[in-house]
Amino acid sequence: MQVSCRGIKSKRGFNNFDRARFAKPLDEELILKSAKEHELMITIEEGSIGGFGSHVKNLLAERGVFDKGLKFRSMTLPDEFIEQDDPKKMYDKAGLNSSQISKKILIFCFKRKQ
Repeated sequence: MQVSCRGIKSKRGFNNFDRARFAKPLDEELILKSAKEHELMITIEEGSIGGFGSHVKNLLAERGVFDKGLKFRSMTLPDEFIEQDDPKKMYDKAGLNSSQISKKILIFCFKRKQ
């Protein structure tokens, strides 16, 4: 995932990628500050639906951030069993390799600007 962020930052001029230090308790200050400063937010995690991204989405909803126009997406592992394999192959199957992450981010960002 680091490679994806660096590639997007250098090629597309995006300059803000925050890293959550921990999933729980949520760093509400960091999340709300980031939401206030940006129009788009994407969470990426090596967990399934119901994890970090869901908690972030709930926080943003409860604080009325979506009412102010923030657009949000979350990337998680699919809710299915993935056979044990080489980590790269597992990320590929899960849709979380660097090119898949980059593609989703770029589609999300540029779709908004059209």
